[in-house]
Amino acid sequence: MIWGYLLFAPLLLQRAFIGGAGDSYEDYTGIALAPLGYVTHALLLLPVLLLPGRQAHGLRRLVVFFLLFELLAIPQLLMASRYFDLPTTMFLLPLLRGELWLLAVAIYAAYCHTDAITTRAFVNWAVFASVVTITCFVLYELTGVPFGVNVAGDIPRSHGFVSEPSALACLTAGLLAIAIYRRNVLLGVLAIVAALLSFSVITFISTALLAAIAMLVKLGRPRIAGGILVATALSAVMVSAVLTASPEAIESGADKALAVTQAVLGDQDETSVLSQVFTQRIVTAVTQLGYLGASFSPDSLPGSLARLAGVVVVANDLNDSGAAGIGFGLSIHGFASKLLYGDIFDYGFFAYLLSSFGFICGPVLLAIVCWATLKRLRSSPELGLIFAGFFVATLFNSAGGIHAYTPLVLSAFLLLLEARARSAPVAPLLAVPHLP
Repeated sequence: MIWGYLLFAPLLLQRAFIGGAGDSYEDYTGIALAPLGYVTHALLLLPVLLLPGRQAHGLRRLVVFFLLFELLAIPQLLMASRYFDLPTTMFLLPLLRGELWLLAVAIYAAYCHTDAITTRAFVNWAVFASVVTITCFVLYELTGVPFGVNVAGDIPRSHGFVSEPSALACLTAGLLAIAIYRRNVLLGVLAIVAALLSFSVITFISTALLAAIAMLVKLGRPRIAGGILVATALSAVMVSAVLTASPEAIESGADKALAVTQAVLGDQDETSVLSQVFTQRIVTAVTQLGYLGASFSPDSLPGSLARLAGVVVVANDLNDSGAAGIGFGLSIHGFASKLLYGDIFDYGFFAYLLSSFGFICGPVLLAIVCWATLKRLRSSPELGLIFAGFFVATLFNSAGGIHAYTPLVLSAFLLLLEARARSAPVAPLLAVPHLP
């Protein structure tokens, strides 16, 4: 059971801070908890020693996978070094961090995973995160101390120990879906309240979409639920294709969308909660899409365009470098873009796959993860809903970093290992034989 908690811990424990109305988290007083993620990844290597023989039939496939992965990393490193004009050795640390993460998830899949253990660990962690989020908000309202609270305008956006409010989307979406499937009112209330107190559009949309998917699964309509998931994946591919292939269409479409948006929303008090949380963000996003189509340049992009322009920056770098077929390698583009552009632009799971593995393998890997999630929705609905929550919440959002992608990578490894739902508990380290 402890292994399941270690798997999700890096996402749940990323930042402890006294917030407020600063322009960035660097302005706050706090402690970065992200290094704990690497500690938990290292601890997840221990099952190889403590649980020998479990899932041994899948180890050969994992060995082959990592051998191929290492062979691919060599030309990727050379491509990245030549294009970004940085020494190859500079990319070794982010690559090794990414490989440690992959290896930890692979070992968990082979040695530790059962559907029950992974589901229970996620639910308990999600409840913890929701309670912390609510507690931080109440503490702020009673005392004015913004512990775990980022104040945007006049709106306190609570998120506790996760990296930012939109990182709660992965947790509240899955928790509400589980609550609906189990008909558990308490879990549902916790998830909804935590999502609302985040005041994050991404969290709102992801949680609502997973609620609809969970209802369909509960009603015995897994195909329709799967159709929504596939449509979400296709939307990521189509939006990325339009952004990278037709900037003129972006500008024209953005102008029309802006006119429609302003007509529907009308004039609102800019200090209202509705305006700050929804209207201003929607109008700003549409306006920035128009800017993106009119005058895209990686060197002149404002930081607020990261979510919209990330995939464009990635595609631009892949095409210019000649690495379109193989990508730059695991986590390397984010490291380089932070140095060169001042921001991480492989923003969201799909952009991350593209930057890491290129235009061929990236979409293929997205399809594999989508297929693995669909299979789990049928064979183990609760775990499938958890995977679906992370899938929807991270397609265009990288809050939480690679740790938010962990369940998606787990789903792919389970598919690779052909793991089945197992109801038996984890075997004890010391088994006592029955005496006659």
